[in-house]
Amino acid sequence: MPIGPVSEVYQSSHPRQLVDVPVNDHYEAWGYSLAREVDAEGQDVPGWGNTVVFRIHDMTEPVYVTKPTHTSAFEVAVLAGEVQVVKALASGAVANDKLQTGDRTVIKPGQAYFYVNVGEGDALLHDTARPRFEPGDDVELITSFFESFKSPLYIRAKTARSEAGSYCIAQTLKSEPKLVQLPNLFFDLLARAMTER
Repeated sequence: MPIGPVSEVYQSSHPRQLVDVPVNDHYEAWGYSLAREVDAEGQDVPGWGNTVVFRIHDMTEPVYVTKPTHTSAFEVAVLAGEVQVVKALASGAVANDKLQTGDRTVIKPGQAYFYVNVGEGDALLHDTARPRFEPGDDVELITSFFESFKSPLYIRAKTARSEAGSYCIAQTLKSEPKLVQLPNLFFDLLARAMTER
């Protein structure tokens, strides 16, 4: 069943309003939609950041956060439903937490993450980026992982999976590509989630 727009199930508190992002093939394939939260003039809120609301029917794609400012953060609140959030931390650990309505989590640069809906209905997440999220601030890992096999950086790494972890190329719009190592457990949990959808 096609995923509906966020505004079908949620409205921001006045004076904020939602602007639905058209559901493209990518969002449809993963099973989520999103909307921007803006003020009465159509500007992103808060003024020094921006906010999106996710409606997750299945799951989101795994991404690696490349925001250049180390104090940056995505502050995420669960508005409705239940989600499993899987995060590969910069320390090499993997957090695998179940969140429900009212719970919060924070995503920081150097972390990879994805969300899986584990509730009965669609889950809603309120995600505020501080400072403003810009194109190139994260990298979609599925594409990057498979592109790694054709990359000179991958060849120098000799293997895409070792006991220490799995490698992928973080190709950003703002910097040279770099080799990123993520724990094998992160990819194992991703494979399980994709299989069980």
